[in-house]
Amino acid sequence: MDGKSKIKVFVASIFAKEFKLSRELTMEVGTVEDLVSNIENMASGFRDSIYDETGTIRPYVNVFVDGANISSREDALNTPLKDGDSVYIFPSVAGG
Repeated sequence: MDGKSKIKVFVASIFAKEFKLSRELTMEVGTVEDLVSNIENMASGFRDSIYDETGTIRPYVNVFVDGANISSREDALNTPLKDGDSVYIFPSVAGG
């Protein structure tokens, strides 16, 4: 096995529009970092929208793996992905 798993990625419409991506992608990756790198290869600039200058997930971006918000975890980018996982990437929503 090559350490890659087949997963589904759901990208918020704002990111999909900005980067001309499908809102639903299927790819084979090993970690969240691999996933972002794959999307960056399809849509230059995507990584900068997701990561801050220190290389961590921006505070206003949410990344969920199978329903668990991993965005604020110190090791979020190293989160392993397994076959059948679903990953959602979307901006935070605030209002009043």
